[in-house]
Amino acid sequence: MAASNTAPSGGTSAAELDQYGGYRDIPVAGGGTGFFRVANTGRRWILVTPEGHAYWMRAVYGVNSFDGGKEFVNALQTMYTGQSGQSKGIPWQAFVSHAARRLKAWGFNGLGSYSSSYAWPMKQNAEPMPFIRDVQATLYGKQWTDLKNLFNGLEPRAIDGSSGVPRLWNVHGFPDVFDPSFPQTVMMFAEEKKTFRDKTVITKNPWLILQGVDDRDYLFGFGTIREFGGWHPHLSWIVAATAPSQDGNARIQRGSVKGVTYKNPTVHSKVAWRNFLAKKYGTIQALNQAWGSSYTTFDTDGGWPHGRGLLDESGGSRWLGKDYFRLSDTAPAVKADLDVFLELLAERYFAAVAEGMRTYDENHLLSGPLPLSPMTWPQVLQAAGKYLDVIQIEGGWWGPDQLRRAYDLAKKPLFVWITFQAQVDSPLAKTKGWGKGVDFPTQAERGQAYAAALPKLLQATGSDGVRFVVGLEWWAYTDKVTQGESFNFGLVTNLNNAYDGHEAVIAPGKDPWGYRTGGEKADYGDFLSHVIRANRAVGDALVSEMAGRPTTKSPPPSSSSQPR
Repeated sequence: MAASNTAPSGGTSAAELDQYGGYRDIPVAGGGTGFFRVANTGRRWILVTPEGHAYWMRAVYGVNSFDGGKEFVNALQTMYTGQSGQSKGIPWQAFVSHAARRLKAWGFNGLGSYSSSYAWPMKQNAEPMPFIRDVQATLYGKQWTDLKNLFNGLEPRAIDGSSGVPRLWNVHGFPDVFDPSFPQTVMMFAEEKKTFRDKTVITKNPWLILQGVDDRDYLFGFGTIREFGGWHPHLSWIVAATAPSQDGNARIQRGSVKGVTYKNPTVHSKVAWRNFLAKKYGTIQALNQAWGSSYTTFDTDGGWPHGRGLLDESGGSRWLGKDYFRLSDTAPAVKADLDVFLELLAERYFAAVAEGMRTYDENHLLSGPLPLSPMTWPQVLQAAGKYLDVIQIEGGWWGPDQLRRAYDLAKKPLFVWITFQAQVDSPLAKTKGWGKGVDFPTQAERGQAYAAALPKLLQATGSDGVRFVVGLEWWAYTDKVTQGESFNFGLVTNLNNAYDGHEAVIAPGKDPWGYRTGGEKADYGDFLSHVIRANRAVGDALVSEMAGRPTTKSPPPSSSSQPR
């Protein structure tokens, strides 16, 4: 089936679309560059297709065979080969082409993060769609290189009474971003030489919307902070308390081998902390006078965790305190220095990410951890804004004030991670959902929540008077039953039936492309009709707002435009 240049009936909009899903009725000043870019019209930030048309992204995470578990794999084999459990592997071409046709018919216009590369236009998808690529530099860097986890070096007594949270920190944690090799680590995983022997498959690809680096699940300290009900710690406290060296990490799994040994044990972030304080205070006596501390040296004196030097600090001293969330018991001068160093640490992370990614690819938009919280530390959002082109923010449960906070701090356009559930009106009813504001009693109410969210995102306006949301990523294509989860995130069930009131039911039937439907244990409600109408309204609203209005040119991303 060839790609359509107009929105399907009931789909995104009555407006004519270019091949990338952009609105031909809304040309953007500066025209097409052959790649996706972002522009500020003076009234609105907007993504721009390679052909030069306005594009408000509605991408869908996880067009893959993994999240739905064995049931989904069996359903794919049955639907696309007619042989349940008999076919070897996934019938990728049939699966991803059907998925893309469905998404377009439902008003979506992009393949989101964690989608299989088989779904990308240059692979096996006969129905091309723009796509997002995610590079898991930190997760894989900690697994396959000597990139250290700062949380792995914490003394257990320093983090007692945390209700088990540090166990997650120790597994995922935060990378040693001051390691000089970190930018090269980012570039190495961006290159994916085993998958893409010719890097131009990515770097010259017009269908690639943007590249995100890292998942915030593996960056503890970049999420919602305690002030707003979260549990992400102050990373400078972690640096101040962590060991100055790590010989290895027993928690890391490399293939079949559990535990790794590091060639260079130095924890560079702890050294950077020492250097920052030595430069500011000059002498250890001056530091002690300001802090009320009793260190004998900026270096080590007796060894971590019980020595008397600054590098021997392991957490809980009366001047550093034990509250690594709020720093409520930290001496004022110490807190001030921790806040400044958090800015330096966040800038180092984003600068290293930008250096590694832009050395590899200067043509495409760069995003960061997917997603950041709008209620994270101000220093994190400010640093992200200096080095990224667009920033993904979690937004399914935050209001316009919170989104505005993120934009005003970062001063860069946002796209929003969003999801809603209807656990009791799905095959996963036995599992409790995420609660009020995210989980709803019926698929119809779930769809109404989606429909109510989109106009708010479209109209979200910063303190500068500019509308700043350039799109969304919906989590996810199918319900998730892997990695200990069992949640109704999907547009489709794990029998690959759409939540449209017709397919996800007991009775057998066929979808618009002739594929079999039904076979569910119960009849589930209609989520997608609300989604379709809401997605269609986006195009109508943008054409009404923007068509014929002058816009200003925004240059494509380049290393020369980014501070270092």
